Amino acid sequence: MLKVQNLTGGYDRSQILFDMNFEVGAGEVICLMGRNGMGKTTTVKTMMGLLPAWKGAVEFEGRKLNGLSAARVARGGFGLVPEGRQVFPNLTVDENLRVAAANRRGEENPWTTGKIYDLFPGLHERAGSWANLLSGGEQQMLAIGRALMTNPKLLILDEATEGLAPVIRDQIWACIGRLRGLGQSIIVIDKHIRRLLDVADRFYVVEKGRTVWEGTPERVRAEEDKVKAFLSV
Repeated sequence: MLKVQNLTGGYDRSQILFDMNFEVGAGEVICLMGRNGMGKTTTVKTMMGLLPAWKGAVEFEGRKLNGLSAARVARGGFGLVPEGRQVFPNLTVDENLRVAAANRRGEENPWTTGKIYDLFPGLHERAGSWANLLSGGEQQMLAIGRALMTNPKLLILDEATEGLAPVIRDQIWACIGRLRGLGQSIIVIDKHIRRLLDVADRFYVVEKGRTVWEGTPERVRAEEDKVKAFLSV
């Protein structure tokens, strides 16, 4: 579905990405891991057309995305849950969801607000509340729900559990597991290895703008000390 090959890029004259390589198959959940500042979010921005790719290629369903605008990339089937949530503060929960509604996969049974509320019952109780009045965990659930309302072919979760209470993290991971069961392709950027072992199909470690290690959950378990060494400060 998605192939990122020898991707380089950055901001103005500052190179951040030197050799990023990974792929996501249809229905797969993959995890990008790495310390802060290693290039994970820059990779997402470059994939999404928010930053130009200097070299290398991003291919989605056989189509090269290099040079396309962020709007065209998004319309092609990407759903992004950005770092920091970035919900629309002056819209209600329900309005945040409805404004994003688009059946990009052409499904007969697309995501609706009702399905989002089934996934996150707590949001249903806050449907009429302004988004800026929600807790951090509720805003994260809303950001995920808003991305799903586009019916994306590929869902990208950038630091989806960062700064959240453990009970909220559990809900987010349970959500990822449920989406995987529905066949949703997902990229997760996260550091909580053990919790992701049950929901991710493959793991990639990013260091200084390069993918330096990859493996299945079984390989992560076998080489856990090595993987943790990449992630430690």
